[in-house]
Amino acid sequence: MTQNIDVKHVSRFIAVAASVLTVGAAISFFNGDGKSKALSLNIGLMTAGITAGCVAGSKLTSDAASYQGQNLANSFKREIQQLDNQREELANKLIKSSQELSDVKTLNNQLAEQIKIRDGLVIQLKQEVDSLKAKFSDDDKRLDIFKYELKSAFQKSLIMYVDSQYEKLGKLVDSKLADERYINIHPQLENYLELLKTSHNNHYQKINDVAYVEDISNKLVDELTSTYYRVFDEIGSLRVRFRNLINLEERLALDTAVEELIERRDPKKYASRDKVQAGLNLYRDEHNDDYRRLQELLEDDRNGLKDLREQVSDLINQIDIKNLEIADLKQKLQEANKPQLFYGVSIPTKAGNSISNYFYKNYNYKLDCLTWAETATGYELTFGIRHNPGLSESDLFADNSKEKLAGLTNSYPGAYPKLEFNRQVNTIKLTVTLRPAVKKVVTPEEFTQNLRDELQPPERLIDFVKDAYHVGLWAETGSGKTTAISNIIGGMIRVLGGSPEIRLTIPKIDEETQKIFPRVDWLGVPKSVFGLLEAALEIQYRIWKNEQAYLANKKIEAFSSILFFIDEINLIFTRWGKVNEADINDALDKFSETLSGERLEYFNDYMRTELLNYKNEFAKRLLLFIWQTGRSLNVKSLVSGQNLQPGAFRMMKADLANCAYLALGDSIDTCKEYKVKSIYKDEINAQKEKLDEAVVTDPLLKFTGLCCPNQGKPYFGMMPQPNYYKWSDVHSRPHNSLLSSEETIFLEARKQSQQEVDANPHNMDETVDIMDKQWTQCPQTSSLKAGGIKDCPGYDKLPKDLKTLNYGDMANLYSKLPKKTDGSVHKLKSYQQIFKVKRSADRKLMSQFIDFLETEFKL
Repeated sequence: MTQNIDVKHVSRFIAVAASVLTVGAAISFFNGDGKSKALSLNIGLMTAGITAGCVAGSKLTSDAASYQGQNLANSFKREIQQLDNQREELANKLIKSSQELSDVKTLNNQLAEQIKIRDGLVIQLKQEVDSLKAKFSDDDKRLDIFKYELKSAFQKSLIMYVDSQYEKLGKLVDSKLADERYINIHPQLENYLELLKTSHNNHYQKINDVAYVEDISNKLVDELTSTYYRVFDEIGSLRVRFRNLINLEERLALDTAVEELIERRDPKKYASRDKVQAGLNLYRDEHNDDYRRLQELLEDDRNGLKDLREQVSDLINQIDIKNLEIADLKQKLQEANKPQLFYGVSIPTKAGNSISNYFYKNYNYKLDCLTWAETATGYELTFGIRHNPGLSESDLFADNSKEKLAGLTNSYPGAYPKLEFNRQVNTIKLTVTLRPAVKKVVTPEEFTQNLRDELQPPERLIDFVKDAYHVGLWAETGSGKTTAISNIIGGMIRVLGGSPEIRLTIPKIDEETQKIFPRVDWLGVPKSVFGLLEAALEIQYRIWKNEQAYLANKKIEAFSSILFFIDEINLIFTRWGKVNEADINDALDKFSETLSGERLEYFNDYMRTELLNYKNEFAKRLLLFIWQTGRSLNVKSLVSGQNLQPGAFRMMKADLANCAYLALGDSIDTCKEYKVKSIYKDEINAQKEKLDEAVVTDPLLKFTGLCCPNQGKPYFGMMPQPNYYKWSDVHSRPHNSLLSSEETIFLEARKQSQQEVDANPHNMDETVDIMDKQWTQCPQTSSLKAGGIKDCPGYDKLPKDLKTLNYGDMANLYSKLPKKTDGSVHKLKSYQQIFKVKRSADRKLMSQFIDFLETEFKL
């Protein structure tokens, strides 16, 4: 439904809009072209009429206005639509015109650039034309120079060719003149030689005339070509003429031969038949006379030949007699040259004779059979090689002779005969095995005695500490460590001259240690690091002093002897292996307060700065500083602990190379894995098995140590008795007081069964007969923490032998477990070597047990 329009307001709105359109039309009329002016005029008139109509229409009624307004609105819409369409067409035309104008401007710029380039090319072309004109002016002589050079090159080349050809022809003519076979044509050759000289001069003249040829191009080329071919043809004709001369000589020789043949066919010019016949008769008569004389001589020789035959027959008979004598002597000599054989028909003698004959017949080796003797496993044959003194085992065993000897001697399967040479008397001893050796039953006492004979005596300890600058004593409690410490220090004191300065570091003191060391320099774990610092500083300071003396060109003076002993190194590494910045600064500050003089300056200037870089491996770095010393510093050190494997110190195996190890008790098994070379391991393992077996018979063998020097072969040696090497009274204690409680129990048990002991206390390698085979087992210490083994996860599932372990047993077991380089337990090897478990469930249980041991004992 259409609403009424407010005519007043609507008329006003339309009037305003029409006025705006009228103004726009007026502006377009004054600014547009012809077509747009007409359109603008129409729009202006229309909008003016609309304005006037609106003013008049405002007086109409509302309905009339609404109707009229609706009509007008429709009309306006149509007009506006038309105007919009026209505006869009004009806008499109304007855009198209702008695009065409832009294209015209671009084309104009391109044409301008091309014109500019053309002008430049024209200028350049003019310059080139001017240059060419200058080059082709009257003063340009390059063409004349080229012609002159062409003539010169032609003359030079042609002269070389002519000379070479005439030289060859001259040499050929001279060779023919020197040959007597061509003597018939020598006059022709001489004339030919004169012709060559004349022709050579003529050719020279022609070649020189080339220089006077006119410079016209076509005439110059023709003249040069003509000259070349003329000379070439003339030289060719000379060659043909020379060949004709040679053929002439051959024809003359052939004609001469024909004439001579014809002449010889004429019988009038040569001997007649009668003359020839007379000559033949004379020759026959002379031959017959010679034949008769020869027959007379032959008859005389026949008579003499009979006499000679008789004499030769006598000589042949005598020669046969001598040959028989020589053959007899040769046979005797051959028998004499044969090797000497055994007498008798026993197995050894038959085998010896067969061997001697075998080598004599096949290799011409003379092996004289000297002696034979039976052994427990076979027999031994001795052969003389006086006639072949240079024989070797490779000579005798060539060509599978070893297997053949085994067949000749009927050796035991797999046991080949063995040779032993004695070069002093030129003999070979052949040992043949016919049966395996019967094992001798050895009693435990004999086994122990044999083992003692294999062990090194206690006196060998002094040689061990003499060759080692640093000694690591690896032993657990109850294995004789205290006695070993006392004797090692005593041995080092003796090696250092008897009065060295001794510096002692004891992290943990007890009654037995107090008896050995009434005075201690650094006591307790907190102060033990000062012992490491003191030893490291002294060694580095002495090295520095030697360097300063060398740089100053002074003599390097000898240092006073000093000995460092550091006990319980594992406890020190537990506390000082890895420290924080506050701890290391505090330790270095307190240690510097104990220094003075040059050592204090050296410590502050060099060592302190370097040590601050090793907070994560503080104790390790100090220990490596200590092990750096050499012979010239006059320093020795002893480090003891219950675990000296490289993983315990966070070191590599190579870092232990400068420290000799002495292992006691159960530590031997672990020590040999790190300090015994592979070539010695089999021998050491065999001795260790014997030692474990002999300990049952002789408990004191428990205190046998494995000595691993820096260089050389490791060995097992018996440890000296307590106080064997006595040292300063300040550090000594009453006789036999170095024994631990366990050692005392063993000695008491041995005294009850011992019948005779050597009175000399320094001769500890003498054997002691133990009549009573019973021995007292040493009680084991029990110092379990709260809970102990029961705190282990999975305790109920552990085997019975593990459930009964006390704290000391667990520590010993942990020390035996294979370790990695970082000190952690190698679980896979532990499963295979220690626990011998294969199932996954058992391995999981053992893994928990190993983790429990690491929490208790790992540094």
